[in-house]
Amino acid sequence: MPYTLILKEGAHLDMLDAYHYYEQQQPGLGERFLSELQKRFTAISEHPEYYSYIDSKQLLRDVDIDKFPFVIIYAITGQEVRVYAIHFTHRKPF
Repeated sequence: MPYTLILKEGAHLDMLDAYHYYEQQQPGLGERFLSELQKRFTAISEHPEYYSYIDSKQLLRDVDIDKFPFVIIYAITGQEVRVYAIHFTHRKPF
């Protein structure tokens, strides 16, 4: 039975920012981003334990989004997967 996926407010805002950015770069690219994101949401809700921990307390996990430089940061709580951030992984050093 799939876990219930809960998108926290910060993750929702991250998703909207990325969508709008990609749509400004090229019409339709934001839609492709959302499509890849949805594929990962489905995979996470079916098997959230497949992905690696990213903290020393082993609470948070992350998974890459195919074809885009983002990771989804989430935690498993009971039968819920709580998505806390959709993080851009390429930052300019300045």
